[in-house]
Amino acid sequence: MKFDKLFISEDLPYKGRSKRDKFLSRIFGIFNEEIIRIWCNNKNSPFIDLGRPTVYDNDGKHYTLDFLLKDDAGNIFLTEMKCEIEYQKYKYLTLSEIGQLKHHSNKRAFQLFLEVAHKPDLYDIKCNSEIIKVSGSALVWGKVSELGGQAVKSEFGLSHLISTESAVRDLVKWQDKSYLDLIAMHELWCQQLFSGLKTVN
Repeated sequence: MKFDKLFISEDLPYKGRSKRDKFLSRIFGIFNEEIIRIWCNNKNSPFIDLGRPTVYDNDGKHYTLDFLLKDDAGNIFLTEMKCEIEYQKYKYLTLSEIGQLKHHSNKRAFQLFLEVAHKPDLYDIKCNSEIIKVSGSALVWGKVSELGGQAVKSEFGLSHLISTESAVRDLVKWQDKSYLDLIAMHELWCQQLFSGLKTVN
């Protein structure tokens, strides 16, 4: 099944009224970061996840982002994940245009993320209490269109653009045990909850 079809039950034009789609989007949002971490831990992945990085702003404030990814050449990238599924009639599910990033640009953490893309040495970045030198920024999005992805990378100077869809596809192809265990665990928890709700006394 296609990634977006897991969540979209409406027909075009989308009205954003599906309770099912809202529910599944929220459930997926609970653990979608774990999927990227598992993908990075697989020997076939082009990246290694070093942990959650903290960026220190010039005013003394600091912001913790989602990932610090290292590639096979040893380059390290400040990485943020945006995986909104059903929000605003699926408007941000597929990255298809530059304007979609404006949705997040009013948040200082995302501003810093984009600034580091152009000037990697502009701010101190730490991970596990160690100052890290990064080569740029990488963005993780739910689903990415080819043309939209190219435009976004060029406009914002991103080193890498990763889709959750492609990570899931890889993990299924690789039959990654950690991924399959993760899905089985959450499936069991949901079954236990719903079964229990029928027998509460």
